[in-house]
Amino acid sequence: TCGYTFPFDLYLNSQAQIDSFQFNYPGVTEIWMNVWITGDDITNLEGLNMITSIGGDCIIVGNDSLTNLVGLDNLTSIGGSLKIYRNDSLTSLEGLDNLTYIGGSLNIGGSDGYVIFGNPMLQNLIGLENLSSIGCLSILANESLTNLSGLVGVTFVEGNLGISGNYALTNLEGLNGVSAIGGDFVIIGN
Repeated sequence: TCGYTFPFDLYLNSQAQIDSFQFNYPGVTEIWMNVWITGDDITNLEGLNMITSIGGDCIIVGNDSLTNLVGLDNLTSIGGSLKIYRNDSLTSLEGLDNLTYIGGSLNIGGSDGYVIFGNPMLQNLIGLENLSSIGCLSILANESLTNLSGLVGVTFVEGNLGISGNYALTNLEGLNGVSAIGGDFVIIGN
């Protein structure tokens, strides 16, 4: 079956917008531009389970009540970057299990200007096992992150790979399959 596309940036700022997405945009499976998911009351992403691809960036930031990414289960590719930070209750990346391609960077942790934010409750990267191709990788300031095991499918990082400020991280297991890094490889303060 052919799905429909959403040709504009998509801003989802509340649970009600996520819950009504399929009603408001029936049959939409592809977002051509960027997707912003940011809202204090967002608890789940299940209303987005028809989305298979995002052409631009997918930015999941500032969702205090979101614990996992279930609802993005059919997402297979992101043309831009995937940025996940400042999600205070996020414990799992479960829901990204079918994601195989990120054209830009994968940022687990990030910054708003000069302040660095991670995902303080995130303990591992399980849910990213099928991801094989990424532009850059940045894992920043996730204070409960203990391992990188969800990245077992990544074999090549086109640009930089940086891991810093993850105070509970004790090893780099999960990056065993990476055979080449096209840019800098930086490990600081773990």
